[in-house]
Parts: sequence; structure tokens; C-alpha cells
Amino acid sequence: MKENSFEIKDLTKVYEVGDENVYALKNCSISVEKGEQVAVMGPSGSGKSTLLSLIGGVIKPTEGDIFFGDINIAQFDENKLAKFRRQNIGFVFQDFRLIPEMTAKQNILLPLMLDNKKADRIYFDELCKRLAISDRLHHLPSQLSGGQKQRVAIARALITNPSLILCDEPTGNLDSKSGDEVLKLLKGVCDTDKKTLIVVTHDKDLASKLDRVIEIYDGEVKQ
Repeated sequence: MKENSFEIKDLTKVYEVGDENVYALKNCSISVEKGEQVAVMGPSGSGKSTLLSLIGGVIKPTEGDIFFGDINIAQFDENKLAKFRRQNIGFVFQDFRLIPEMTAKQNILLPLMLDNKKADRIYFDELCKRLAISDRLHHLPSQLSGGQKQRVAIARALITNPSLILCDEPTGNLDSKSGDEVLKLLKGVCDTDKKTLIVVTHDKDLASKLDRVIEIYDGEVKQ
């Protein structure tokens, strides 16, 4: 499955807190086209990260559907969902989430190792060249700058050649210059490879550089 347009319909996520039900998302419906670059914005606690986790198959919805083409991943069991997630979705996080004992190269190749797959050497080399990390592949994360760590994290997200890239505050831990560089590189790769990009952010300037903005307030989508 490499068609990366998707749609969520009436998506709801409820958490039980004591005797109460807390709605993280309420009847959200969104459609995103193939190759589109979308920002998701809203106050802290509005449901942005929950939405990203649901789209990415990290958690399952209480109600509603998540369609990738004609595939509804909301109906998958945990094993099938995990396999789909590894093969079709790349994640980039604010805190990088690199394994400190692994080199940059090992961190990038980790998603392939989990599926017992070998890297396409040409694709790997080209990806690292485009992200300007070819000379940092044998460094540990502790030997990299913040911007370099995030570029390694982006390479890791892209190494399986997924159709969808999900980013949670990808420039949040970077200074403005490094953040701008990372966003430019990320957008450039997604433009070239026609990948769909969804970015959760508080940064209005970053959001303005994407195709459109989806706003969430109190668990509800405002478009």
C-alpha cells in the first residue's frame, strides 16, 4: 500500500479516568490528499497529539474509521496495525527518540532491521546526501547537534519509503535557524517523493509554509 491519501470519519477517542469518560477527540472528520502538506494546530491538551497517534496507528479509536485508500486501519488488530505502521508511516518527534548506544547509521536502519529487511543502498546514500548527514553516519547521537539529530530522525522515518510522514513538533527543540533548515529539508524530500506530510506544531510561521492548517479545540476539528 503506497497510496497515501487518507480520510478519517467521525473519529472519537475516549479515556476512562476513574469513573469519568474523558473525550480526547470528538467526532473528527478530515480528508488529506496524496502529497499534501498539512499543519495541525491548537492549544495544549486540544487533542493534536492524540489525532496524530490515531492516524499513525499507535493507538486505536473508540469509534470511527481511518481510511488509507480503501483500507480501514481502525479495524486492524494490534499485530496487523503494527506491521502496517512500520511499512507505510514514518514518525518524527520533537525529542528525536534516537537510541543513544547506536550510531546515526544504525538508528536510520532500525525500522528495516525490525522487519528483517535490507536497505536499498542507493536510496540510503541519496537520502543521507539530501539530508546532509553523510559525514555523520558513524557518530553517536551524543556527538551530533540538535539539527543533525533531527535530520537523522527524518532519515529513519523515510528509510522504509513510507507514504505518510507524521511529525510532532519537529522543530520544537531546535533554534530558529536549525528549525528552518530541518523544515526545508523535510518539505523538500516530501515534495520530491510526493509524500504526504502532517505536522503538529505551535509555530504559526512553520504552519504558514505548509499547504493548509487544520485547527483543533477541545477535541474537535475546526476547518
